[in-house]
Amino acid sequence: MKKYLIIIFVAVFFIISCRDSESDKPVQVSSDKVESAYKQSVFDIEDINMAIKKYCISHSSNDYMRIYNLSEDLSFEYKDSDILPEDRHKYIKQKHKVDSLKRAVDRFLSREIYNIKPIIVEKKDYLIKDAAVYPVYLKKGVKLYIDQSMQGNKTTKFYNVDTKKLLKSYKAKNVIHDSIVIENSAIYLWEITPTSSQYLDLTLKQSVNNIEDLTDKHTISVKKVDASANDFRANKYNTIDLLNVLEEPRKITLRSYLKSAFSGNHRSIVAIQIPKNANDIAFNLRISTDKQDRSEDGKFFNNTRDSYRKIKFLGLPVYESTGSKSSIIRELLNLNKPDREEDAYCNIYVFTNPTMARRFQNKDVITNLKYNVDYSMIGTQSCNGRIPCKGLKTIYLGFENERYLATVYLWLEVIATVPTIKYSMETYSL
Repeated sequence: MKKYLIIIFVAVFFIISCRDSESDKPVQVSSDKVESAYKQSVFDIEDINMAIKKYCISHSSNDYMRIYNLSEDLSFEYKDSDILPEDRHKYIKQKHKVDSLKRAVDRFLSREIYNIKPIIVEKKDYLIKDAAVYPVYLKKGVKLYIDQSMQGNKTTKFYNVDTKKLLKSYKAKNVIHDSIVIENSAIYLWEITPTSSQYLDLTLKQSVNNIEDLTDKHTISVKKVDASANDFRANKYNTIDLLNVLEEPRKITLRSYLKSAFSGNHRSIVAIQIPKNANDIAFNLRISTDKQDRSEDGKFFNNTRDSYRKIKFLGLPVYESTGSKSSIIRELLNLNKPDREEDAYCNIYVFTNPTMARRFQNKDVITNLKYNVDYSMIGTQSCNGRIPCKGLKTIYLGFENERYLATVYLWLEVIATVPTIKYSMETYSL
């Protein structure tokens, strides 16, 4: 009996010991987590105090937001059941310190928010050569502060983009210190138009009425689109219109010297009617020893027009920006070169006189004819090119196959470029 009592006592003692051991573990683990949170809150309090000291010196919006973000992250929470009795007083004291600091920081931020003036545009010693535009999004009720310094003649304007209204204008003022109360939430433009290259110092700031004015970030998208002369802030530029002179590719067969003695001709003339006001024509010539058409034949105008749209999208069709009017045409032709065949070639002669063109067609010796040497080509393979035509009504292109046996086939496409004035404008959106 005594033996059994000893066994029971040992079993009961083992069970109680296990329970005590298991009950101790959660408290110790939880206490470690609370202690870690306690140490973190000590560091966070120190960071907030340092941030406040820095802000009191700078009064910058970045330092203000630093305090705000640190305060938002500051916390110290725990459960009584999760802490050891000997640590209770320390944790209670720290929680009181954290809660008190958060309330004090909230009051500090609420008071200081009206002293914040974040910079939204800043240019220092900045050289502007043409009109400069700075779009900003401003909310109703805020105040825009302007500090601008710039020598020389210029005009500065302030627009509401949504209403397309001019709100304020400054003419010939070297220094501008001003403020504007914003009556409606919208995108606004600060526009500076100098008469010559000048250096600019500009700072635009805004007032802040609530924390959202600092935390809400608005990215303004700017897009250039076609416009008419009367559109808001429309800018005119010199460019070109492309006209398709030949609706279908002109297909030409040039017999060899030997074969043309029996039938056909080794020369051919194509009369190009020049559209009104055209300055240049551009041609695409494919030369082949195979008379079969290809899928790319007849697409010169459409391909060139698509290339022009791409160039236009990059902002390059303005004559002044490219250096010369022909540079656009050069770029278009470089983007649309025909495929070349090594054994397919011919001569091209450019005539402006119909009598000379007729004599060429009638097989007169080429040395007896007057033609434009600058734009004629001897022994050319498939190619494209530009021919100036200002003031002309017709240009005659003469093609000649000098080869003795081989027949060649030509596919000729021609477009004209007409100088024109067009307008573009910038659109702004969030």
